[in-house]
Amino acid sequence: MTNSTADSAQKKPRRQGPIRTEAVLPFALLALLTWAYFFFFFDAHLRRALEYGGTRAVGAEVNVGAVESSVWRASLSVRDIQITDAATPARNLVRIGELRWQMLWDALLRGKVVIDEAAIDGIQLGSPRARPGYVVPVAPAEPSAGPGYADTVLDNVQKEFSANVFGDLAALAQGADPGAQLSQITGQLQSQARLAELQAELGQKTTAWEQRIAALPGKDTAAALGERLRRVKRDNFKDVKELQSSVKELEAIRDEFDVQAAAVRDAGAALGSETRAVRTAYAEIDRLVQEDIRALKTRFRIPSLDARSLSNVLFGPELYAKVTDARRYMETARDYMPPKRSAEEKAARELRAPERGAGRNYAFGRPNTYPLFWLKQAQISSRSSSGDYAADLTGQITNVTSDPVIIGKPLVATITGHFPQQGWYDTRTELVIDHTTATPLERLSFTIGRYALTDYALVSSEAAKLGFAKAAGRSEFNAELRGQQVDIRLDNTFSGVEFAVAGSSDTMRKILTSAVAGADQVKVDARVSGSWSDIKWTLRTNLADLLEQGFRRHVQAKIEAAQARVQAQVNERIAAERRKFSDQLAAAEGSVRDRISARQAELDRLRADLDKAKADLEARKKALANEQEQKLKQESGKLLDSLKKKF
Repeated sequence: MTNSTADSAQKKPRRQGPIRTEAVLPFALLALLTWAYFFFFFDAHLRRALEYGGTRAVGAEVNVGAVESSVWRASLSVRDIQITDAATPARNLVRIGELRWQMLWDALLRGKVVIDEAAIDGIQLGSPRARPGYVVPVAPAEPSAGPGYADTVLDNVQKEFSANVFGDLAALAQGADPGAQLSQITGQLQSQARLAELQAELGQKTTAWEQRIAALPGKDTAAALGERLRRVKRDNFKDVKELQSSVKELEAIRDEFDVQAAAVRDAGAALGSETRAVRTAYAEIDRLVQEDIRALKTRFRIPSLDARSLSNVLFGPELYAKVTDARRYMETARDYMPPKRSAEEKAARELRAPERGAGRNYAFGRPNTYPLFWLKQAQISSRSSSGDYAADLTGQITNVTSDPVIIGKPLVATITGHFPQQGWYDTRTELVIDHTTATPLERLSFTIGRYALTDYALVSSEAAKLGFAKAAGRSEFNAELRGQQVDIRLDNTFSGVEFAVAGSSDTMRKILTSAVAGADQVKVDARVSGSWSDIKWTLRTNLADLLEQGFRRHVQAKIEAAQARVQAQVNERIAAERRKFSDQLAAAEGSVRDRISARQAELDRLRADLDKAKADLEARKKALANEQEQKLKQESGKLLDSLKKKF
């Protein structure tokens, strides 16, 4: 035991080397696991994340063939990107051969993605998919006054564009008489219902008017004030004090008179304003009558034979699709590239609490720093030799960012080229998305210099078919969306047109064939302007003018006769109610006017008496002052004479 103790005492502490094994081994293990994750799993996880995020962003399935990343070079290559066409899930809206870029380590160390330059190669449009893509269901819109009303406006426009005008014209051309159905109009008309409401309102207002007039000062009040006025002394005043007493009483009567006169005057003005409001509401019946006539014409399938209606049916659905696409892309851009918010929007955003379970993203940054994502420049290059659906394109995209306010630069894209598979040549696209201010701006200009059309249907129904068997087209589309304002223009020209015509009857085929005979060029001019909640549509085409002339020769007389019968039926239906209401309104107005006038006449007579009494007192006051002045002079003279005698 003694030896063991001695040996222990002789052992020295082990000296620590420069490498600490207990720290190096965990760090090496962590580094190895990190390398293994990025080498074996990162690319696969990133590919799935891109597919998931892209699908949610565009609303249709996005597929990525392969992802290759390099941590050391901070580079990424994404190959074979397929974006499903939501309208035709069996095809791709666009297919990109390769998208590659290199990121800045300076930004990555700050948790940001900044790409100095990217390359996009091998663009294809409309390529078939191996299987139909998934389309994300459209979620119901949140209830709000602005977008909800805008959706209603667009729905109404869509119904107008999809009206079966040609089917109704075909029925008329084959001998149908819609006027025969007008012998009995069932149900209550809008104008009739509104007249009933106005009659009930007029009854209530008449009762209220009677009560208000009854509460106004009448003969008793005027008589009482007149009696007080008669008792006011106007002459034989003993002194000024007695005169001032009369003046004071007259002023008290005048003050009370002013109160009563103001009540009558205000009541007259208010009742006059209310009767005018009733007359204004009654004038609305004319507008409702026209709406009833339009509704009955639709109900009994009486078409409007005018170029505007025909233009809407021929090219309205295409224009509607372009406008709704523009609105959808606008909302997506403003969601993923949020513009600068105004003070009111910031306050509203702060007050609106997020839903339970839902979070809110906050972006932090300062001007001249990096946003969360920033693609400074992307070069586009594509050659048609790389695939059957590939396009010949060149162009560039600059300043794609998640926070435009920070970098203070708009997104600008310019792309030119051809799409041989689609037959589109000399195309040019210029896109500007400026979300750097509180008023976001999206501007798009898209031109196709030349494209071919075959078997293009304009009207396709059981009654009539009309389209282009063959044509060469030129198209120019310009859209500017600024805030909630819309300005969209479409200019199409079709040359060398060969029409395809079919109809349910020989008469219909002859009408269509004769209408378009000799026309080898069709022009379409469209304009959409206003705000999303108040859109104004203008659509004109010379093809509609030709069709209007062709149908007018065969069915115009029947249309006019049916429209006249509808007008007569509606007028007859509400004529009695209109006369009744007009008589009631005239009687109520006359009663109010006469009774107010009677009250006013009584007060006017009293006012005249008050004015006369005031004038009398003023004259008497002046005379009394003169008398006192003369008396004072006489007394002063007598005093002066007596003083002279004493001295």
